Amino acid sequence: MAYRSKGLNGLKYNSFSKNILTFTKFILNCYVNVSIMNFNKTTSYSLKVLDYMARNTKERMSASFLFKKLNIPYSYLRQVLSDLSKHGFIKGYKGRNGGFVLAKDSSDIFLSDIVDSSEGLDNFERCIMGYAKCPFNNPCPLHQTWSEARNEIMEILKSTSLNELLKIKTETN
Repeated sequence: MAYRSKGLNGLKYNSFSKNILTFTKFILNCYVNVSIMNFNKTTSYSLKVLDYMARNTKERMSASFLFKKLNIPYSYLRQVLSDLSKHGFIKGYKGRNGGFVLAKDSSDIFLSDIVDSSEGLDNFERCIMGYAKCPFNNPCPLHQTWSEARNEIMEILKSTSLNELLKIKTETN
Protein backbone atom coordinates (compact mmCIF):
# COMPACT_ATOMS: atom_id res chain seq x y z
CA MET A 1 0.00 0.00 0.00
CA ALA A 2 1.35 3.39 -0.94
CA TYR A 3 -0.33 5.09 2.00
CA ARG A 4 1.01 2.97 4.83
CA SER A 5 3.51 4.63 7.10
CA LYS A 6 3.66 1.76 9.63
CA GLY A 7 3.06 -1.94 9.56
CA LEU A 8 -0.26 -3.60 10.31
CA ASN A 9 0.58 -3.49 14.02
CA GLY A 10 0.74 0.33 14.06
CA LEU A 11 -2.19 0.87 11.68
CA LYS A 12 -1.36 4.53 11.00
CA TYR A 13 -1.81 5.97 7.53
CA ASN A 14 -0.47 9.25 6.18
CA SER A 15 -3.12 10.17 3.64
CA PHE A 16 -5.67 7.55 4.61
CA SER A 17 -8.02 10.14 6.11
CA LYS A 18 -7.92 12.32 3.01
CA ASN A 19 -8.58 9.35 0.75
CA ILE A 20 -11.46 8.03 2.86
CA LEU A 21 -13.10 11.48 2.82
CA THR A 22 -12.80 11.70 -0.97
CA PHE A 23 -14.10 8.16 -1.37
CA THR A 24 -17.03 8.74 0.98
CA LYS A 25 -18.08 11.95 -0.80
CA PHE A 26 -17.97 10.06 -4.10
CA ILE A 27 -20.14 7.29 -2.67
CA LEU A 28 -22.63 9.77 -1.21
CA ASN A 29 -22.81 11.54 -4.56
CA CYS A 30 -23.78 8.20 -6.14
CA TYR A 31 -26.89 7.99 -3.90
CA VAL A 32 -25.16 5.62 -1.53
CA ASN A 33 -26.25 2.63 -3.59
CA VAL A 34 -23.16 0.52 -3.07
CA SER A 35 -22.82 -2.35 -0.67
CA ILE A 36 -19.50 -1.20 0.78
CA MET A 37 -21.37 1.42 2.79
CA ASN A 38 -23.76 -1.28 4.02
CA PHE A 39 -26.86 0.89 3.71
CA ASN A 40 -30.03 -1.11 3.31
CA LYS A 41 -32.50 -0.69 0.45
CA THR A 42 -34.79 1.53 2.49
CA THR A 43 -31.97 3.97 3.21
CA SER A 44 -30.84 3.98 -0.42
CA TYR A 45 -34.37 4.56 -1.64
CA SER A 46 -34.95 7.26 0.98
CA LEU A 47 -31.82 9.07 -0.17
CA LYS A 48 -32.88 8.70 -3.78
CA VAL A 49 -36.38 10.10 -3.11
CA LEU A 50 -35.15 13.01 -1.01
CA ASP A 51 -32.39 13.85 -3.49
CA TYR A 52 -34.90 13.95 -6.34
CA MET A 53 -37.34 16.03 -4.34
CA ALA A 54 -34.58 18.45 -3.33
CA ARG A 55 -33.70 18.94 -7.01
CA ASN A 56 -37.33 19.60 -7.92
CA THR A 57 -38.74 21.65 -5.05
CA LYS A 58 -41.32 23.62 -7.03
CA GLU A 59 -43.77 20.77 -7.57
CA ARG A 60 -45.77 18.30 -5.53
CA MET A 61 -44.97 14.75 -6.49
CA SER A 62 -47.36 11.84 -6.34
CA ALA A 63 -46.18 8.34 -5.52
CA SER A 64 -46.94 7.23 -9.09
CA PHE A 65 -44.89 10.15 -10.48
CA LEU A 66 -41.92 9.24 -8.25
CA PHE A 67 -42.38 5.57 -9.19
CA LYS A 68 -41.97 6.44 -12.88
CA LYS A 69 -39.05 8.80 -12.31
CA LEU A 70 -37.05 6.77 -9.79
CA ASN A 71 -37.86 3.18 -10.74
CA ILE A 72 -38.45 2.10 -7.14
CA PRO A 73 -40.98 -0.74 -6.69
CA TYR A 74 -44.33 0.96 -6.07
CA SER A 75 -45.28 -0.79 -2.82
CA TYR A 76 -41.77 -0.21 -1.44
CA LEU A 77 -41.91 3.43 -2.51
CA ARG A 78 -45.22 3.93 -0.68
CA GLN A 79 -43.64 2.58 2.51
CA VAL A 80 -40.57 4.81 2.07
CA LEU A 81 -42.77 7.86 1.54
CA SER A 82 -44.78 6.99 4.64
CA ASP A 83 -41.60 6.60 6.71
CA LEU A 84 -40.13 9.86 5.38
CA SER A 85 -43.36 11.63 6.26
CA LYS A 86 -43.47 10.15 9.78
CA HIS A 87 -39.90 11.35 10.38
CA GLY A 88 -40.69 14.87 9.17
CA PHE A 89 -38.60 14.92 5.99
CA ILE A 90 -41.56 15.25 3.62
CA LYS A 91 -45.13 16.43 3.89
CA GLY A 92 -48.02 14.77 2.08
CA TYR A 93 -51.08 16.50 0.69
CA LYS A 94 -54.29 14.69 -0.21
CA GLY A 95 -56.70 15.44 -2.99
CA ARG A 96 -56.63 16.23 -6.65
CA ASN A 97 -53.54 18.43 -6.41
CA GLY A 98 -51.98 16.31 -3.71
CA GLY A 99 -48.55 14.84 -3.52
CA PHE A 100 -45.38 15.08 -1.52
CA VAL A 101 -42.95 17.94 -0.93
CA LEU A 102 -39.95 18.43 1.31
CA ALA A 103 -41.12 19.42 4.80
CA LYS A 104 -37.99 21.47 5.44
CA ASP A 105 -35.27 23.16 3.50
CA SER A 106 -32.71 20.80 1.96
CA SER A 107 -29.97 22.54 3.96
CA ASP A 108 -31.68 21.33 7.16
CA ILE A 109 -31.83 17.64 6.15
CA PHE A 110 -28.58 15.84 6.97
CA LEU A 111 -27.54 12.45 5.69
CA SER A 112 -27.03 11.13 9.22
CA ASP A 113 -30.68 11.94 10.03
CA ILE A 114 -31.88 10.06 6.95
CA VAL A 115 -29.73 7.01 7.71
CA ASP A 116 -30.72 7.07 11.37
CA SER A 117 -34.44 7.26 10.56
CA SER A 118 -34.43 4.36 8.12
CA GLU A 119 -31.94 1.89 9.57
CA GLY A 120 -30.27 3.50 12.54
CA LEU A 121 -26.61 4.30 13.00
CA ASP A 122 -25.83 1.06 14.86
CA ASN A 123 -24.25 -0.49 11.75
CA PHE A 124 -21.31 1.84 12.17
CA GLU A 125 -20.61 0.41 15.61
CA ARG A 126 -20.14 -3.12 14.32
CA CYS A 127 -16.73 -4.63 13.80
CA ILE A 128 -15.58 -4.50 10.20
CA MET A 129 -14.34 -8.09 10.52
CA GLY A 130 -17.86 -9.29 11.28
CA TYR A 131 -17.79 -9.54 15.06
CA ALA A 132 -20.71 -8.05 16.97
CA LYS A 133 -18.22 -5.90 18.86
CA CYS A 134 -14.44 -6.01 19.13
CA PRO A 135 -13.41 -7.17 22.60
CA PHE A 136 -11.69 -4.38 24.51
CA ASN A 137 -8.78 -6.60 25.56
CA ASN A 138 -8.32 -8.22 22.13
CA PRO A 139 -9.49 -5.99 19.25
CA CYS A 140 -9.51 -7.30 15.69
CA PRO A 141 -6.54 -6.45 13.40
CA LEU A 142 -8.49 -3.68 11.63
CA HIS A 143 -10.04 -2.16 14.74
CA GLN A 144 -7.98 1.03 14.86
CA THR A 145 -8.17 1.67 11.11
CA TRP A 146 -11.91 1.03 11.00
CA SER A 147 -12.49 3.13 14.09
CA GLU A 148 -10.79 6.13 12.48
CA ALA A 149 -12.57 5.62 9.15
CA ARG A 150 -15.94 5.11 10.88
CA ASN A 151 -15.52 8.34 12.83
CA GLU A 152 -14.71 10.24 9.66
CA ILE A 153 -17.65 8.71 7.79
CA MET A 154 -19.96 9.63 10.67
CA GLU A 155 -18.63 13.19 10.62
CA ILE A 156 -19.33 13.41 6.88
CA LEU A 157 -22.86 12.05 7.33
CA LYS A 158 -23.54 14.48 10.17
CA SER A 159 -22.18 17.51 8.32
CA THR A 160 -23.49 16.82 4.80
CA SER A 161 -26.94 18.13 3.95
CA LEU A 162 -29.05 17.38 0.89
CA ASN A 163 -28.27 20.91 -0.23
CA GLU A 164 -24.55 20.12 -0.24
CA LEU A 165 -25.20 17.03 -2.38
CA LEU A 166 -27.00 19.28 -4.86
CA LYS A 167 -23.92 21.49 -5.02
CA ILE A 168 -21.59 18.50 -5.49
CA LYS A 169 -23.79 17.16 -8.30
CA THR A 170 -23.87 20.60 -9.96
CA GLU A 171 -20.08 20.93 -9.75
CA THR A 172 -19.51 17.50 -11.31
CA ASN A 173 -21.83 18.16 -14.30
